[in-house]
Amino acid sequence: TAALCAYLVLNSVALAAPRTYAPNRTGDPPPNGCSRQHCTLREAVIASNNLAGKDRIVLQGGRVYNLRRAGDGEEDSLTGDLDLTDPLIILTPKFSGGRRARPATIDGNDVDRVLDQLDGAGQLTLARLVIRDGEVTDIGADGGGLRSNDLLRARRVKLSGNESAAEGGGGVIEGRGLLSGVVVSGNRSADGSA
Repeated sequence: TAALCAYLVLNSVALAAPRTYAPNRTGDPPPNGCSRQHCTLREAVIASNNLAGKDRIVLQGGRVYNLRRAGDGEEDSLTGDLDLTDPLIILTPKFSGGRRARPATIDGNDVDRVLDQLDGAGQLTLARLVIRDGEVTDIGADGGGLRSNDLLRARRVKLSGNESAAEGGGGVIEGRGLLSGVVVSGNRSADGSA
């Protein structure tokens, strides 16, 4: 039994190890798994949600990752917004090819909210990103760019061109937020909040 306990402990540690996903496609086809050869942002989020523990999604500087799969009401990231159910870091690296990298952009294309951190997801960290053109039109829907229901850490993030039918056109934090260098501009909401 000692060997079995050691095996279970080692495998539990292995399962909890953070994984890094590097989406190499900027489109939004029907999700079909995230592999080294083919991975969209949506597929990376689904893969991260399906395995417990904190993961990282590293986006390519200056690229625009488009979300175009219309649909709402489901919480599995298959359509509409990216539903985040586990601790996650989404970032653009500071440097690429020896030069300072421009922030990557996640574009909601006005089909739904861009990012939706669900209750109990754990910490979401966003760094060096642009989140734009998210839109929620359901009565009472908050946060066109993002909605955070847990702990949000955001550094050097710009929320622009988003819209909500209630509060927070750019975003709404319903949990705790630690923000640094966050720019909120050009967003619209029914109550006039940015």
